[in-house]
Amino acid sequence: MLGKVSGTSVISCEGATSEAHFLSSPETNQKQWSVELDGVIYDLAFDAILSDYYMPQEVSDILHINGDGDWFIENRTSEVHRVRFIPDEDSLPIEPPILDPASNPTIHIDVESGVISFCLAGMST
Repeated sequence: MLGKVSGTSVISCEGATSEAHFLSSPETNQKQWSVELDGVIYDLAFDAILSDYYMPQEVSDILHINGDGDWFIENRTSEVHRVRFIPDEDSLPIEPPILDPASNPTIHIDVESGVISFCLAGMST
């Protein structure tokens, strides 16, 4: 799966943690998603039950993704990464996942587009 470069705005990393956690809704789980990692979009059309298994190697080398209903995303590297989950246009409108209040404070959900963006700090060594 080839990635393509996005022309998106920069995601703030102030206060970022190395993990992000979302509590997904039943509607969220029925949507199709692509992932953008550091400005490169991977058009996956994966459903919201996320797993490293469905990610291209370029993504799974950087992010550990586990989802069995809820989404758990963890940075595998010591570098900062910007991430966006983009719902398929045919999946709109979307009920966004519920944010875990103890999770990463950089998470932003655009209510109109359904895009979820956040920054992951480097994993502490």
